[in-house]
Amino acid sequence: SLGLRLTAIEVESIALIRALIKQLNKTNTLIVDIGTESTNIVISEKGILKGNSQTDYGGIYLTQALSRSLGISLARAEELKRRKGLLGTGGEVELSTLMIPFLDVIIQECGHAKNVYENRYNKKVENMFLVGGGANLLGIENYFGTQLNLPVVAPIILNDMTRPSVLEPTIKELNNQLSVAVGLAKRYFG
Repeated sequence: SLGLRLTAIEVESIALIRALIKQLNKTNTLIVDIGTESTNIVISEKGILKGNSQTDYGGIYLTQALSRSLGISLARAEELKRRKGLLGTGGEVELSTLMIPFLDVIIQECGHAKNVYENRYNKKVENMFLVGGGANLLGIENYFGTQLNLPVVAPIILNDMTRPSVLEPTIKELNNQLSVAVGLAKRYFG
């Protein structure tokens, strides 16, 4: 009824790889896309999809854990999660303690995907990207990197795009949140 015509349907993992292709060409990489309700786990071998899995845990589970445990609204829990992340100090250390079990489930699935790839292809995963809105959680890079024993590389998805200077303070956050959308756009405009 809107006059729109379907042009393509694409798996998010392919769009993710396309968005990161300049950084993937020479490495075997684990890409972890932490969304609101689930996490997409991708293994890329020099820019080619070699493995894909998903876990039903995403950022909302962290928020709900904070909300239930602290007896606060979801909106307040989301604000605390965004503001303090895993870096809380003093009385705020409890915040990370409440979120870690959910992150550990995601990490366990990432480790499984990594092991399957390494055993199947007899090659090592060399680094990792964290993307999606959940990747903006303060301290998550250090936690994931330590737990999976992999260096975490910052995505540079928007660097080759013209943008207003007013967006510069939010580029890191936008790189994470818009990774799939940019990969889809690059199918036609990249």
